[in-house]
Amino acid sequence: MNGKQTAVWPPDGFEMQRWYFGAGGGLTPDAPTAAMGMDEYAVDFTASTGSQNRWFSGLGGVPIRYVNRAEQDQRLLIYQTPATTTDLELTGHPDRVTEDRLDPHRWSVLRLS
Repeated sequence: MNGKQTAVWPPDGFEMQRWYFGAGGGLTPDAPTAAMGMDEYAVDFTASTGSQNRWFSGLGGVPIRYVNRAEQDQRLLIYQTPATTTDLELTGHPDRVTEDRLDPHRWSVLRLS
């Protein structure tokens, strides 16, 4: 197997990680100590990823371009980690992004950027 393929998961030398929603819009590897938490968000339907996102690119053949997200992120409920200080390659996919036991119609999007 070359560096981009593996017969085992996670690849040798790596381990699975769990990340949790944290205070102040953060993501943390530390499991929550409270039994329950909540963030409220009123959907802003004007928030957008622009016209060159992955949904439009397949239809029109345009390159995928996400501009600086800082302005749009102000309109969204986001959770993020501090910026990495070293090069990083993410491999795989999230096993579960969120679990909402009270309302199965709620959902989340995980964007790795």
